[in-house]
Amino acid sequence: MNVVIVDDEAIVRHGIRHAVDWTALGADQVEEASNGREVLEHWHEWKPELLVTDIKMPVMDGISLIREVKKRDPGCICIVLSCADEFELVKEALLLGASDYLLKMTVRPEELMTCIRNAANRRTIEWSRSTRSRHDTLSESAMLYGLRPGLERFALAVMQVNPCIASRHRAILEISLLLEEEKSVELDLFQAEEGELALLFDCMPGESVHDCLSRVKSRLQRIGEHVVKRTGHEIRFGVSDFCESPSRLRTAYAEAKTAANDQFFSAADGIRCYSDCRKEPSAEADDQIRAMFNHSFRTSLIQALLTGTEEEAAQTVHRCFELLNRSHCSLAAAYDCVDKAASILRVAVMELSALAGGAVYEALESFDGQAFQLQWSCQRTAERMKDYCRYIFRTRSNLQGRSGSKIVHEVQCYLMSHYREKVSLESTAARFFLNKNYLSQLFKAETGTNFIRYLNAIRIEKAKELIVNTAETIHDIAEQTGFGDFRYFSRVFRNHTGLSPTEFKTTRCCK
Repeated sequence: MNVVIVDDEAIVRHGIRHAVDWTALGADQVEEASNGREVLEHWHEWKPELLVTDIKMPVMDGISLIREVKKRDPGCICIVLSCADEFELVKEALLLGASDYLLKMTVRPEELMTCIRNAANRRTIEWSRSTRSRHDTLSESAMLYGLRPGLERFALAVMQVNPCIASRHRAILEISLLLEEEKSVELDLFQAEEGELALLFDCMPGESVHDCLSRVKSRLQRIGEHVVKRTGHEIRFGVSDFCESPSRLRTAYAEAKTAANDQFFSAADGIRCYSDCRKEPSAEADDQIRAMFNHSFRTSLIQALLTGTEEEAAQTVHRCFELLNRSHCSLAAAYDCVDKAASILRVAVMELSALAGGAVYEALESFDGQAFQLQWSCQRTAERMKDYCRYIFRTRSNLQGRSGSKIVHEVQCYLMSHYREKVSLESTAARFFLNKNYLSQLFKAETGTNFIRYLNAIRIEKAKELIVNTAETIHDIAEQTGFGDFRYFSRVFRNHTGLSPTEFKTTRCCK
């Protein structure tokens, strides 16, 4: 994996570079850039697969960089570093395709490593992007595990372990030891990549291609049942086409891996042969599905989450993922759509959390206490996202489930603390997840006065204190108490006190 750290402050770039164990994260190359333009100028040289970028930078900022990067390579992972006051920019970055964000001034190395690891687990790097290193890994593994050189007729299978497992490498070692007894004259197994085990099956003398592949599938079925029963790990298999030359070992591995990954579109995980994989996707299909998730799905889902119903949100997810599953798009495009949907949900949660004064919503991948891999199954991911929509509505409902008196008390406390700001009935209702008409009626019933008059009463009392105890001008006091417009302030002041602000000041000063 090629990494680029982008920040206009050299000390920040160096700090991130030297504080993180990039080797442990699988990084082959780590570069630095002081702005987005520099990344694009070195794009073909660096071939970035992961960007850790600041948002605000000279020349080209992080938002513009992410927008351009996603045009060039939708699969590139982008993690944003932000300051606490950059909420709107973070939302924009997530909607553009950033995988996650961290607060720049408080992030710790272990948090950044976890964030990168999670983002990388959500993205399967395409075979073609690291063909050389993967081929070398395959060849080295074959030599290391002493695979016999006399391969003539064989099929290769790849066993993948669900990435949500905390340590896939440890899981593969555990499975390898468990399957030692499975090694035989016609079967070798070895670790090819992290989270993957390669199983090499020889064709028996006189055995037809059909019979060989049938035997391989039956053997894998037994192996899979054995592994799940003994370890509990979630696994799946992909099987290559039948091969008649040892020179096809690398190609066989690529086919088996493609077949395993193709199960993302399957209704159930299990065993898939390369010959049964989806037909070659078209660029047009990729563009169409990406556009749908980036525009119509994004608009519909955010609207349903913020102003609609639980059922509307769930149905929106269902319809779009049904289209994704039926489309003839590539796996990379499908992953982009999943990432886009996840980003939309994260942004909606940020919005709701801000409106609720910082209410905490759990992450999509772990909201029910169970780790979940979004790129493992299209169907299960759709169900996961529908459940998350329901979780959002339940959480919001719990925040709203308060008595009328308590709600009004919370609103009164809020007004006492925020009267200096541009507060309105509509914005306050949204903050407390209430309909504005309902809040208006409830407030009048509980206090005997309407919302605006109550707010203005707070502001006038604060203005009276400032007039008596400070040397501030009347115009400044109007600004400081949330009125802004001096003439409106004077009119409201007279309605509440019977005097203009100047008359009130003269009267008080003369006593």
